[in-house]
Amino acid sequence: MIGPELGGEDLPKQFSLKSGPKCVVKFILVKDDYRGYSKSKSFLEPDLVSALNCGFIFYKSWDSSLDPMLRKSGAPLVFTEYYLQDCQLNLEKLRQNTKKSVDTILDPSANPFCSRLIVNVDCPMTTLFRVF
Repeated sequence: MIGPELGGEDLPKQFSLKSGPKCVVKFILVKDDYRGYSKSKSFLEPDLVSALNCGFIFYKSWDSSLDPMLRKSGAPLVFTEYYLQDCQLNLEKLRQNTKKSVDTILDPSANPFCSRLIVNVDCPMTTLFRVF
């Protein structure tokens, strides 16, 4: 988990959770932006990069991290947003902030796993990318 506003100071910097006999999820807490982490000695190539309810379009602070989040290894980038239009604008901003070839696997669409409870916002939208 990476972010300049990351909390969890009472947690160890790394820990693992076991889920069943064959699944172990390793957590690394990094209080930095993704660009900073991707250039650090402790960087580990991810299997998946995700930014939940990201707001790329609302925060200029995302700009320097967008390109490093697109991994040449082929690790997918998944981001979510509350509104379809914002998700589409996030996709445009992502493309404007990289020279890498981006293949959209899933166009912005309603998240089938979102809660069905009534809230003040729409169901988050999800977009999935892979860099080749």
